Amino acid sequence: MTSVNALRGGILAPALSFLERGDKGQAYKAYRAVRQRDPRNAGVAFNFANALLARGLAKEAEAEYREALRLDPNAADIINNLASALGTLGRHEEAVAVTDKGLARHPNNANLLRTRGVQRVHLRQFDGALEDAQRLIELAPTMPDAYNLRGDAFSNMGRWDDAIASFKKAVEVSGGHPQFRINLGSAYAARGALAEAAATFTGVLKDRRRDYKTINALAAVLQRMNKHQDAVRACELALSIQPDFAEVHNRMAQSYLALEKWPKAIETAKDVLVRHPKHQEAMFNLGMALIGGRKYDEAVECFDQILQSGPEDDMALLNLGNALAGAGRAQDALDAYNRMIARAPNWAGGYLNIGHAYGRLRRWDDALWNYRKAYELEPDKKDHLYNIGNVHLHLGDYEQGWQGYEHRNKSAEGVQRKFPDIAVWNGEDLSGKRIVVFGEQGLGDNIQMARYLPLLQQRGATVAFHGYPMLRALLQTAAPGLTYVDGDAKPEDFDYQVATMSLPAKFGTRVDTIPANVPYFTAEPDRVAKWKERIGEHGFKIGINWQGNPSGKIDEGRSAPLKQFLRFAEIPGVRIVSMQKNHGLEQLDDVPKHIQIQMLGDDFDTGKDAFLDTLAVLANVDLVVTTDTSLAHVTGGFGTQTFVALKEHPDWRWMLDREDSPWYPHHRLFRQKHFGVWDDPFIAMTEAIRELAQKKNN
Repeated sequence: MTSVNALRGGILAPALSFLERGDKGQAYKAYRAVRQRDPRNAGVAFNFANALLARGLAKEAEAEYREALRLDPNAADIINNLASALGTLGRHEEAVAVTDKGLARHPNNANLLRTRGVQRVHLRQFDGALEDAQRLIELAPTMPDAYNLRGDAFSNMGRWDDAIASFKKAVEVSGGHPQFRINLGSAYAARGALAEAAATFTGVLKDRRRDYKTINALAAVLQRMNKHQDAVRACELALSIQPDFAEVHNRMAQSYLALEKWPKAIETAKDVLVRHPKHQEAMFNLGMALIGGRKYDEAVECFDQILQSGPEDDMALLNLGNALAGAGRAQDALDAYNRMIARAPNWAGGYLNIGHAYGRLRRWDDALWNYRKAYELEPDKKDHLYNIGNVHLHLGDYEQGWQGYEHRNKSAEGVQRKFPDIAVWNGEDLSGKRIVVFGEQGLGDNIQMARYLPLLQQRGATVAFHGYPMLRALLQTAAPGLTYVDGDAKPEDFDYQVATMSLPAKFGTRVDTIPANVPYFTAEPDRVAKWKERIGEHGFKIGINWQGNPSGKIDEGRSAPLKQFLRFAEIPGVRIVSMQKNHGLEQLDDVPKHIQIQMLGDDFDTGKDAFLDTLAVLANVDLVVTTDTSLAHVTGGFGTQTFVALKEHPDWRWMLDREDSPWYPHHRLFRQKHFGVWDDPFIAMTEAIRELAQKKNN
């Protein structure tokens, strides 16, 4: 049979040249001319078939291999390559049959053994593939493909340690061939040896810098290592080489999701869809990014499109429900969750979300039933008890509420513990004992529970506080003598520990026994005098605070726009003083010029101790109007008359429907009547302020 090289430079040269230019018709014409001149030359058909197969034309290659085999029935190379073409066409059983016949004639042919082993892997005939690999190793111990075949079989069997050992041997025998190193890296990744996988892929890329598929594999490993910023950089590199690589675009969107960089995740997912409009995973990622970016209506459209384009999918239904819930469409969300639970009746997460939807609808019995069902299906996940407790807290049933609330942070035993070697206080006698209270959750939570610190002292304890250093001075005004722990609390220094948000439960607090002896915060006289001079005494002075920290989910829907507060400025004699810090200040740029808002200056509450200037300012205003932010808890502890604007479904501490708060006697609560609509509570507040201002002015 004529050699490939001879044919490439000789009689087949014109046909191969046409193939390389993509002109298949002319290539066949030139090839047939050669065949007519030398019809018995199997090498002509064989090498033209090889050229066809190399260009992805496996079906055409099969025909030429069969013709070559007709001319030379015993040629092992022709038999082997015909089997490879059949395998490329997905006809693996035929490929094995062809290699079986070849091996009957050439029992020690390494290429036939390798090809049969590869086809057996495709057919999941792993024992047979391992036999072929072992025979190959015996025949050709320096053939790296033998060890690679064994590694492939072990990988498909999930025997990752054996696969890793085999791929290592293939790398060793081959002298570090990149493909075998890539296979080794993939086995490491599947085994969960992520550092080794990352190192292996990185090593390959030192030699193959433009191998965008390996860069993608490295990015996948970095994602699993939660190194999402590094994964993004890897994706950017891959896309600089292959801009149309949809999988990499999608992977980058996933990392932006994990980093909660919602605008970038949205942009990247949309980029995938521009290039590949039917890419369902990209559409799903776009929906998730839109939920994260609180663009709920757009997210609803995404998940609707996913569900309309294919069979119902549990996760698409779940997130459709989440998007609908975020958009304030609780009943529609409930319908989506119910469709999901009909498909997966034993999915605890489904009942959990149904419980959330019923809670938004204030159908508390239904919410409790679904939370209990979720707990029945997942009894090891005690955070389901937290959701049950949260319902009871909303309803004012504090006895049952605190029991469930102690399972927050997924605490299995219902005990909040920060320091492993210090006993948790459960109401024991504190005379002469030392107790460390550790802060948790948001600033407002800790400020609300400051009322319990002096109660611990009254029981004879020496009390220290851990965490939230900016609250040190504020809490010390509530509990003089309170010490502060900067580092870890040491067992030898304390007898007990307790979480701030566990204090109501430890004191057995009910709605009618909430410690509300205000004020428990005090302002420094010198600061009060300073701010009195700066603010002035004329008019009815209203301190306003419109925006909480927008970074957390807790702020979703609770902050009202500044423009709602501007209604107060139209009331004769009213002065508005901004107590807003950090967030939301950009809204001041849109205030009409005829409306005056007094700013407190850059030195307001600067320094390491927060809220000391706030207390002094509170002593110099007549009223505070705020959304559900930490300021509402400071004013409550200081005894300032306060109007609180609450979203339609507020946190448990504000309870339901009532206009007063048992936690804060000087608060008046104004609630949304409809999801996301602030007009009603602010119109009501405006009228109430008008009355207060008239009383003061008269």
